[in-house]
Amino acid sequence: MKTTPLFTALLLGFLLMAATLHGVGMQDGPTINPQGAKAPTTEDDITCSWTPSADTTSQNASWYNGSTRHNSTILPDNDAHTITLNSLIARKGETWSCNISLSNGTNTHNASANFTIKNADPQPPNAINDDLYEDNNYNRNISTTDSDNDTLEYFRIKGPSFCTVTQATGDLNCLVTHDDLDPLTQKNYNATFLVIDEDLGTEAINVTYTAYEVNDEPTFTLSDQTATESILFNYSFDVSDEEEHFPVNFTIASNLSTLALYRLDNNSAYITFNRTGNYPLFTEKGTWWVRVNVTDNGPASATPYDDPNATQNFTLTVNTTNQAPNITTNFSGITGTQGNELVFYANATDLDNDDSLSFGITSNCSLANPWSITTTNSSPDNATGKVNETLTNDHIVCRWVNITVSDSEDTDWEVAWLNLTNTNDAPTMHELSDHPSNSNSNTNMSNLTAVKGMTFWYQVNATDPDQWTYEGETLNYSDNSTNDITIDNTTGVVSFMPNDTHTGFHYLTINATDDEGLWDSRPLVLEVINNTAPALVPINDFSCDEDAPCTKLINATDPDPGEDLVFASNNTDVFDITDFNETAWRLNFVPSNSQVGTYAVTVNVTDKYGFSDSDALNFTINNVNDAPYFDNVSFGTVVVGYSVNERVDVIDEDLDIGMDNLSYDWEFLIDPGNLNDSFTFSEEGTDYFIASFTPNAGQTGSYVVNLSATDNSSETHWQNVSFDVVTPSNDPVVDDIMPYWDNTTNTTIFGTFGNVSWFTNDTVSVNTSENTTVMFDAMVRNDTSFGNNSLTFYWYINGALNETLANVEPGSNSSFSYPFEFFSAGNVTFKLSAMDVRYARANWTWQMDVADVNRLPAFYHQMPNITVNKSTEYVDFMSHFSNASGWQQLFYDPDDDLDSDGERGLGTGETTSLTYSIAPSYSCSLADITFSGDNLAIDPDEVGTCIVKFRAADPYNESVDSNLVWITITSVEVEEINNPVSSGGGSSRPRLVPYPYEDPVESPYPLELISPEDVFTYRNETVEVPLVVKNTWNDTIADVYLNATTGNGSGDMRFRFSTDYFPSLAPQENVSVTMYVENYREGEPASIIVSATVVNPDYVDSTVVMINSLEKQDVGEDVESKVTFARDLLNDNPECQELNELLVRAEEERVRQNYDEAIKLVDTAVNGCKYLINEQLAPEAEQPKSFFSVMTISPKQLPALIIGGLIVLIMLVLGVLLIISGKKTGKVDI
Repeated sequence: MKTTPLFTALLLGFLLMAATLHGVGMQDGPTINPQGAKAPTTEDDITCSWTPSADTTSQNASWYNGSTRHNSTILPDNDAHTITLNSLIARKGETWSCNISLSNGTNTHNASANFTIKNADPQPPNAINDDLYEDNNYNRNISTTDSDNDTLEYFRIKGPSFCTVTQATGDLNCLVTHDDLDPLTQKNYNATFLVIDEDLGTEAINVTYTAYEVNDEPTFTLSDQTATESILFNYSFDVSDEEEHFPVNFTIASNLSTLALYRLDNNSAYITFNRTGNYPLFTEKGTWWVRVNVTDNGPASATPYDDPNATQNFTLTVNTTNQAPNITTNFSGITGTQGNELVFYANATDLDNDDSLSFGITSNCSLANPWSITTTNSSPDNATGKVNETLTNDHIVCRWVNITVSDSEDTDWEVAWLNLTNTNDAPTMHELSDHPSNSNSNTNMSNLTAVKGMTFWYQVNATDPDQWTYEGETLNYSDNSTNDITIDNTTGVVSFMPNDTHTGFHYLTINATDDEGLWDSRPLVLEVINNTAPALVPINDFSCDEDAPCTKLINATDPDPGEDLVFASNNTDVFDITDFNETAWRLNFVPSNSQVGTYAVTVNVTDKYGFSDSDALNFTINNVNDAPYFDNVSFGTVVVGYSVNERVDVIDEDLDIGMDNLSYDWEFLIDPGNLNDSFTFSEEGTDYFIASFTPNAGQTGSYVVNLSATDNSSETHWQNVSFDVVTPSNDPVVDDIMPYWDNTTNTTIFGTFGNVSWFTNDTVSVNTSENTTVMFDAMVRNDTSFGNNSLTFYWYINGALNETLANVEPGSNSSFSYPFEFFSAGNVTFKLSAMDVRYARANWTWQMDVADVNRLPAFYHQMPNITVNKSTEYVDFMSHFSNASGWQQLFYDPDDDLDSDGERGLGTGETTSLTYSIAPSYSCSLADITFSGDNLAIDPDEVGTCIVKFRAADPYNESVDSNLVWITITSVEVEEINNPVSSGGGSSRPRLVPYPYEDPVESPYPLELISPEDVFTYRNETVEVPLVVKNTWNDTIADVYLNATTGNGSGDMRFRFSTDYFPSLAPQENVSVTMYVENYREGEPASIIVSATVVNPDYVDSTVVMINSLEKQDVGEDVESKVTFARDLLNDNPECQELNELLVRAEEERVRQNYDEAIKLVDTAVNGCKYLINEQLAPEAEQPKSFFSVMTISPKQLPALIIGGLIVLIMLVLGVLLIISGKKTGKVDI
């Protein structure tokens, strides 16, 4: 049979194709299921499926854990099979493979599929929907399980702050307070709890808590009270109720039936006695219990914890008013006689049966009380006092007595006249007489002295007890004198003028006789002496010299024996004489320069009887010249080029009294540089001069100059002053300063030194803030070419010297600290001048900008509720209110408190910077409420009550809110608008004035795209941008499309979305989308404009995403970038705000370089936010199957299929060419 080339080619091609397609092998598989980014896990039953070729005769299927075979199965057929690896056999992180070996008896084909066991997410937290009750702890452990036995951590990522979860244990505690519910009685809270395993696998659960208000018992406090008989008793108290279920109801119980309770208002009452006068009676004395019950006006019990009742007990002690005792005795008719015994009794009673009575007796006479009484019975029923006296003259004098009885609190008394009879007593003459007018201080009657020429006067001392009695007494005096030394018969005074005839002793008998003839006598002995006055020895004028001993004896004579004369000077400052002997005193001292001068002095001398003599003189203290002398002259360090202007002080005491003048001179004893020519004196005062000179470079060396001072007496004082003229030192150099400005970070660096090479003009600008203390310092180098070159630091503030530090060692004792208090904001200049011993200086200046520190405003005390019935302005209402304790601060900003006394006082000039408003979420439609300074103005519009909180904000928008304030409007002022009166008459009456009102129409704003402000990506990594599409309208929107374009022509980036079309979005629905950016050109920022188009309603929103590439160099930088991304994500998604706490902790861990923990916290925040965003998303649509899953051909047969196809194609092409060639030759052989 003849074959053509075409037939041969086709035959060979089909043979080759058949050989290729019918070799033993896989039609499909092996395929692992499930398999994906998060599968399989230990929770999955893992299957391996495959389809062998038709010529397969046997199969061997094995599971391998790494290189270890777990099991194998022999299958003697060519069917498709699936084998299963049961869950929990594999462990997280293990790498398994499904190995399949096929055989057709001739050939063997092996295939395998590898997979790694992924982390299994934990089970959802064990939280459930539940009820919460105010002020009652709700505890539940929400811990769950994890099939990988990972350590789990628990978080509340959404929900009320009163619920907290212990991160490590999952212990949940919720405690609802009144403020969480107010003003509602029931409120639902949605909460989301997240659990995270060690590989950041997460699971969450949403629960709803229904919080119920619990009607708490009202609260009030009662304390023990005391009431007193016949005195008004009124005990008031207030009741508070957290739910303000007013008015409350009061009841009272007591074992004292006369107590009553009366309401004052909705929440206060008072307790008193139910009788006119509201006081207790004597019969109610004692201790009583009182119980008060208060029931609030809340609704019927709705929760098992409601308690509308509160009870308080207190003790009431009733004290009686003390009843005074009563004397029952009539004391009339009591009689007695002097010398006899007198006995009588006093009786008394007292209504207070527990009192003890005691008696007393006094008299109002001038003598000491002679009476006494003894209490023989103290019983209040019949108390008795006994008087038992032997009557003396004193009792007769004190016949009027006051008899008292006392119960220790009150006293009763009776004034009684006792009919007592006096018995006459004889007078008594006494030896001593202390009368102040007695001559020569005479006292003893038997030893009197009189002096010739001096009046003698002596009062005889005679008494008679009868003179004080009701009878009285008159004494008569007599003597037996035979001369003119006699006694006055009535007064008893002996008085005369002694003369020469009286000299000697006189003996008299003095008699005193009463009016009934009884008498007494006593001898009087008197000596009259002849006394002579002392005489001063004449004292002539004399003088003494300054600074020399000055001694002068002042003498006097007196012929009378036994005299000890007393001298005195009228000028004790310069003539102070002292006792020398009986007849002489002495002046003895050393006059000083200040006492130079002449003084008029009078000296007196007196004898013991007062006779005296005096003499006058001029006393002169002569000046003695005092030589001048120099006081510690030193020129210090003298440096070439620096002028010396040294003040030289000279001391001369004579200058102080204006008695000298000084002249000065100098002479250089050693003058190597001829300083003498430029050395000058300038006499600036009477006691100093200025030595001036300026050495030049050729005058270095050692010098000695002799300085002299000469006074008017030609006395001269010299002093040699040695000094060296030295060359100037090199200026000190400031190397480092503190604080300084860091140009890299644009911040002020405190506490460390910075090099001055970074700054110019010896100045640095720095900044700080109030309420800080800054330490200034500098490292200064000085010239060390000579010894002992120490530095002195002079610290100036705004040009004024503030502190000087000598012998400075820079960095050790050179610093200067300055506190910037509050209210110190502004610019302050600090200057350091560092000077060495040769006056060389280095200066450095800090220009300090002190920033104002804003302190948060505060709210103190409770703002009172307001009741208003007309337009009213409440002055200072926002800042102060007055109560029993005085003015109390309300809103307070410490930045307004200029004197920092803790309050912004009224009338102190401290004004407020706060602005006031009604806090958000509160309003009052019943009135126009405005603020002016601290004043509140309310203009009522409608009657009713509204509840508001007031807010105070400072200039930095920091704010604080008040307590809830009830504004009750009881009436409204009606504005009368009169209608015009027509010409035909009519009337004017109030009418309503309508105001135009436009019904607001909602403008659609149906969509919002939320994206991070910046996205950071590391080089060589794909960029994934999280986006959120949010329906912000109040209706469903339809047909939403996403698109992205480059905003700055950045390369040829390509964009794709995880989902770019949404058929519809419900109101407030969020969907999370990931945008993938490819071909991003690394190293430069790129902007991407992402747009979302809504078909119904017609709307377009767009957002810009910035992408920056980072070099992946440092783990810390990696963490910082992730924190930045996460913070952007959270800021753009309000539902994620509660996760910011995790970012704060992540930042703290980054600073501590705990990078693993920081990354874990960031990932937790991001995953939690993604969960919250996705919680309402529908499940992703099923991915389309691959082409090869639809075909029956295994992907592993694809190469053979392709080769066979190519061969067929080549044969067809050759065949066509042969046909064409045959047509041309006229022969076609097949």
